[in-house]
Amino acid sequence: MARSRCQHVAFRAVVVIIALLLSGSDALAQRILRVPSEYPTIQAGIDAAEANDTVLVAPGDYAGPGNVDLDFLGKAITVRGENGLARINDSAGGAVAVRFQSGEPSQAVFEGFIIHFEIGAGIVIEGSSPTIRNCTLNVGQETPLSMTGSDSVLSDLAIIAYRTGPRVAGGRPTLERVAVTGADLAMSGTTATLRDCSVSNNTSGLTYTGGGISIRDSSATLTRCTIRGNVTFGDEGYDSHGGGVYVEGSAVQFLECTILANEAIGHHRVVHGEGGGAYLLNSEAYFRSCELMGNTGTLGGGVYVEGGSASFINCSFMFNTAWIYGGGACGNGDFENCLFELNWAQEAGGGASSNHGTYLRCTFRNNRATRSFYEEGFGGGLRSDNGPSIVLDCLFDHNSVTGQDTLGGGMYAAGSDVIRGCTFVSNYSEGAGGGIYFSVSQATLADSVVWENADGRGLNQILGDAVVTWSNIQGGYSGEGNIDLNPRFVDPGNGDYRLGDGSPCIDAGNNALVPPESEFDLDGLPRFVNDLGMPDMGEGTAPIVDMGCYEFQSTSTGLNLALRTSCPDGGSARIGWANGSPDRTAVLLISPGTGTIRIPNRYPCAGTELGLASTGLRIAWQGSNDADGGRVLNTTAPPGACGQFVQLLDVSTCNVSDVVPIE
Repeated sequence: MARSRCQHVAFRAVVVIIALLLSGSDALAQRILRVPSEYPTIQAGIDAAEANDTVLVAPGDYAGPGNVDLDFLGKAITVRGENGLARINDSAGGAVAVRFQSGEPSQAVFEGFIIHFEIGAGIVIEGSSPTIRNCTLNVGQETPLSMTGSDSVLSDLAIIAYRTGPRVAGGRPTLERVAVTGADLAMSGTTATLRDCSVSNNTSGLTYTGGGISIRDSSATLTRCTIRGNVTFGDEGYDSHGGGVYVEGSAVQFLECTILANEAIGHHRVVHGEGGGAYLLNSEAYFRSCELMGNTGTLGGGVYVEGGSASFINCSFMFNTAWIYGGGACGNGDFENCLFELNWAQEAGGGASSNHGTYLRCTFRNNRATRSFYEEGFGGGLRSDNGPSIVLDCLFDHNSVTGQDTLGGGMYAAGSDVIRGCTFVSNYSEGAGGGIYFSVSQATLADSVVWENADGRGLNQILGDAVVTWSNIQGGYSGEGNIDLNPRFVDPGNGDYRLGDGSPCIDAGNNALVPPESEFDLDGLPRFVNDLGMPDMGEGTAPIVDMGCYEFQSTSTGLNLALRTSCPDGGSARIGWANGSPDRTAVLLISPGTGTIRIPNRYPCAGTELGLASTGLRIAWQGSNDADGGRVLNTTAPPGACGQFVQLLDVSTCNVSDVVPIE
C-alpha cells in the first residue's frame, strides 16, 4: 500500500534521530576527558573540552602550570575531581586556583575538589555564574572565594580561611550548605540567598565589624543558618559591631537561624562592643523563629538595633550577656511572641533595653540586671528609657535587679510607656519597685496583674507615679477599676500563671483600652471570651476582656462573687456574682472578720459552713438572682464597710461563694 506524504516525512524524521544517536554527533556528545591519563594537566583538559563535556580529574595533588590559574574560557563544561580527592595546591606558586571571567553560565560546573593555597586565592568569579559544589577551599593569605556580579549557585562547600574570608559583591548568588570557618563572610551590593549554611569561629580582623558575616547595601535572606563562635574586636577609638552578624543599609531576613556564642569585644565605657550576636544599622531586618543564645557584647548581648526597623517574630533570646545595657536585646525593635530568658546586663535591661520598642505577647523570665560601679541597675526584665515603649500581653516572671538603689525588678519605665494586658509576678528589686518602677507620670498600666513581687523596702509591687487602671495590684493601687484580690493562678509554683476557675481577673478589664494588636493572649488564644460563670465586673459590653496576659478560655464553676469598691467608706461599690439559681433568693452576708461558723438550725440552709466571723455578722443585701443566675449591683459602700468581708449564699442550693474582702 502506498505511503502518504505525511507518513514519509515521519519515517524520515525517525531515521534521522536514530542516526544522530548512533553517530555520536557533536550536538549530543557528552565526552569524558580524563586527567592525567589522557591530558597531562587540568587546563589541558579544559582547553580540549567542548560544551557538555566532563573533565574528570583523578585523585592526587595538582600544582604548577596548567593546574593552577585555571580558566574555563567561557565553556559550559563540568570539571570534576574524582571521588572528591583531587587536590589543587600552590606549592609551585599561583595567583588563583580557578577563575571564571568569561561569562560562564550555570552549566559550567566545578565540583569535587580540595583547594589548598597558602598564598594565592581560591575561586574568583567575575561577571559569570558557574555552579560550584562539593569542594573544600583551604586558603591562607588571600580570599578563598571572591564573587563579583555573579548569580552562581554554590552548594556543599567547606571554606577555611586564615586571613581574608569569602567576598561577595553584586549579583544574585545562592549559597546552600556552605560552611565558613576562620575569617568573616562579607557581602556588599548583592541580593543573596543562604540556606542551611554555617559561619563559625571567625574573626573580623581589623574591620571592627561582623565577626561572622557582614552585609552592606544588600538584600539577603538566610534560612536555617547557624552563626556561631565568631568575634569582632574594638580598638582605641573604634567600637566593635556585630560579633556574629553586621548589617548596614540593607534589607535582610533571618528565618529559623541560630546565632550562638558570638562576641563583640570592647573595653567597657571607653570602647563599646555593640551587638554580640547581631548589629543592625539603618536597615530593614526581619527575624522569624530564630535563636540568639549565649552571645556577649557591651551593649546588646543578643542584638543591637540602631536606626532603621527590626522585627523579631517567635524568636528566643537566652543566656546572652551585656556589660552595660540590654542582655538579650538593645535598641528599638518590634518583638512578637519572643522569649527573653536567663539574660544578664551589668547595668540595665537584663532581658532587653529600648527607647521605643514594641513587645507583643513576649515572655521575660529569669533575666537579671545588676548595679555597676558607674550606674545604678534598672529593669531586671525590661528597661524602657525615654519611651514610649509599647508592652502588650506580656509575662514578666522571676526577673531581678540587684545592688543598692536598684529599680524595677520586672520593668523600669522612664517614658510615656503603654503597658496593657500584662502579668508581673515574682520579680525582685533589691532597691525599689519589685514589679515595676515608673520614673515619670505619663506611663499607663491597664488590664494587668501585678502580684507577689518584692523589693528591699518591703512588698512593693509598683513604685512611682503612673496612670494605673483596671488592674489587679497586690496591696492596692489608686485608679479606676483596680482591685486587690488573689488572681487564683492555675499553678504559680510551677510557673503556670493562667487564670484559674473563678479568678476575679476574669471579665474584669476595660474593653476600651484594648488596642487592635491585642486580638490574642500570650498563648495565641482569642481575647474577649465571655465566662458565663463569672459576673461582668469590667467596663464595656460583654464579652469583657480579662486582666493579665492570659484570657480564661472556659466557664467557671461554683458560685462566684466579685466586687469593686472605692474605699474609704462611702465610696462607690459594684458587686456581682454568677452561677446562682435563676430567679431564686440570694443573701449577701458581711462580717468584720473571717472564721468558720455554721448556719443555725432555725435559718434556711441550716448547717451550711460560712467563712465569716460570727461576731458582727449581718445581712448586707437580700433579693433574687436574675434569670441567668447572676446579678450585678451598683451601690455605695456603707460606713464601716471597708476592711470587712462578704460572702454570698444561694438559698435554693445552699451553695456559698468564696469570702471576698472589701478594700
